[in-house]
Amino acid sequence: MGTWTTCMRNDEYYLAGQAMAVSLVHGGPAPNFVSPVLYQCLVSDAKHVHSSLGDVVDPETQDMLQEIENASSLENLQELIQKHSTVLSIAGCFRPLKSLNDKRKLLEDFINWYIVGRTVPSLVRLKEGLKTLGVLQAMEIHKHIFEEAFVWMEQEITTDTINGMFNIKFSPSGSNYRIQEEHIIGYWRDYLQDCEGK
Repeated sequence: MGTWTTCMRNDEYYLAGQAMAVSLVHGGPAPNFVSPVLYQCLVSDAKHVHSSLGDVVDPETQDMLQEIENASSLENLQELIQKHSTVLSIAGCFRPLKSLNDKRKLLEDFINWYIVGRTVPSLVRLKEGLKTLGVLQAMEIHKHIFEEAFVWMEQEITTDTINGMFNIKFSPSGSNYRIQEEHIIGYWRDYLQDCEGK
């Protein structure tokens, strides 16, 4: 994918949604690379999706939000609001704050805009693509079942994981090749165990 404008012009979000839907329906690989927040945007109304500072992946934006969150006085908070007024204005969050407690609502509003609000056109087209073959409708009905297929989850890679990826086909028993293959497989399994044990 290219820049956001190029992707929108070429309708690539729609095509990505279509590709995911077709892959799922025809038993292909699941698109398990989606963040939990994006998945919630896909299966429910974006207005009800709650995101947090941890969902912001851009380091500069994270730093800005962290600065605001760490403000220890109203004066400090107001200085930071002025310092970041351009970005906060674009998000529709620039406003005078009357107490230190107002920063929580400001952060919530900005994060919601950053994660959900500014991505609405892309989400709409992605959802349209996912309607292919009725996948989006099934996702909305069976949210928890489809979540496993869409949401990325960190998995520990073990020796069993790697071994499960291969189907060993040995040469006929008693042949010279078979003896060499068994030695090689033994070395391979030793190597995997060494890697797992670090």
